[in-house]
Amino acid sequence: MMSNEKQKAIPARLDRYELKYLIPESMIQPISDFASIYCSLDKYSFREPDQFYQINNLYLDTPQFLFLRKRIEQDPNRFNMRVRSYGSEAALPYFVEIKQKIGGVGRKYRAPVDSQAWQEIFYDPEQSCQLESGQDNASRSRKLFYRMMWTYNAEPKVITQYWRKAFVSNVNDY
Repeated sequence: MMSNEKQKAIPARLDRYELKYLIPESMIQPISDFASIYCSLDKYSFREPDQFYQINNLYLDTPQFLFLRKRIEQDPNRFNMRVRSYGSEAALPYFVEIKQKIGGVGRKYRAPVDSQAWQEIFYDPEQSCQLESGQDNASRSRKLFYRMMWTYNAEPKVITQYWRKAFVSNVNDY
């Protein structure tokens, strides 16, 4: 099990190689058993009796759906923007995220938003600027999110929800 201190140390910008697979439900347990040799459940999966937790994403896009078009065209240099929360009950913190794909490497900028008025960022550019005064990694990631949102005129487009069982490595820092 990863300590809370180690999980808190995950950077606001994370570069990683990422592969996603659709697997039959019957393969979840054998794959989980194999992964358990090298990994432990992440803190969210660890807390749940069935080891799955809910992910809620509010995806943003331009009025012309530029981000979606770049994904469909498989543009090697693209990004998407979302606001993420965890669990079946809407509760702070939420996370603003930019997921960027550069060649085969995924880069994610992520920062918590703890304000009850977080949705004001969609309506008032000054509000989003006033929320930020720090120079830490999270503040820089939030500023980047707000700047990209206003530059591209990105707005909420779709909500997705799914359940995930997630692991963290026992053999390295990622």
